[in-house]
Amino acid sequence: MHRGEHVSILAMYGTTGFIDFDYVMGGYDGDDVLRVFEHMIVPQLGSYDLGESNSVVVCDNCGPHRMYEDALIDMVEGVGARMLFLAAYSPIDNPIEMAFNVFKQYWKRERWCANMPLDYRIRHCMQYCYATPEKSALAAYEKCGYH
Repeated sequence: MHRGEHVSILAMYGTTGFIDFDYVMGGYDGDDVLRVFEHMIVPQLGSYDLGESNSVVVCDNCGPHRMYEDALIDMVEGVGARMLFLAAYSPIDNPIEMAFNVFKQYWKRERWCANMPLDYRIRHCMQYCYATPEKSALAAYEKCGYH
């Protein structure tokens, strides 16, 4: 079944919910991931040693995340944050997987916003897919074993 163009979203998700996102038509490659880390993720990271927010980056093991692994780790650790890679095939350990499931359900349900520009629609769905984003994000992290 044809469902239209494929949109890939790389999002930053913290204990307060979705923080920011980037999207591409089609899929991400290693260069795209490197760009997103440099321009979106790293500028919003805090220091792990100082106990600041957004100080741990959790990535799964998809190819684009691993292509420039050393460069990504250097960028993240360069601002004092920590980088963790999940074990292979472990989406159950990744809070953003739960968040994206809720996001996708909201995306499908809210057909009225289909005429919005894509970036506004993504932002709207990320902002409103949870009734209480902070409680939901904390619950997702706890369910995945992060305390």
